[in-house]
Amino acid sequence: MQLRKGMIGSCKISGKQVDKFVVQEEDGEFYLGQDVMDGEECSDKLGFKYSWHVGKGTPEDLKKNDVTDLVILNKTIDDIATGDVVVNRSVTRKILARVDDVVCLSYAGNFNKAQNWYTIQELKDEGYTVLEPKPEPKLIKVKLKGGEVVEGEVVE
Repeated sequence: MQLRKGMIGSCKISGKQVDKFVVQEEDGEFYLGQDVMDGEECSDKLGFKYSWHVGKGTPEDLKKNDVTDLVILNKTIDDIATGDVVVNRSVTRKILARVDDVVCLSYAGNFNKAQNWYTIQELKDEGYTVLEPKPEPKLIKVKLKGGEVVEGEVVE
């Protein structure tokens, strides 16, 4: 997947959770505008407090810049990758493979069986959209005293 300006997502930077970032592009380099980690600045942080440089946004650049668990939350059909789930009306299918602008879709209801190959344009023409991943619920460990919460922490 190639980063594009305006993509919204979540990730970890140097192990710290970033619940929301927006991708900025300046002079062919990508930055994550966010409010958690101060890094190399870009000229427009898109309203966030900090930016974090991620080079060309390749998997190697993300790793080199200590960005992990990156999830794009506003994917379009142009951004889909193997493993994504797409929806057309009431039909839900999984992307089993992508080669350039062609994808292999699963059968509806059976994500382990390939149905056919489609172009990205065919998916757009058929009205497919990307099913956004549901965020994992956070566990909160609490300490009670007399029925009241006296201490709480998020468990990762």
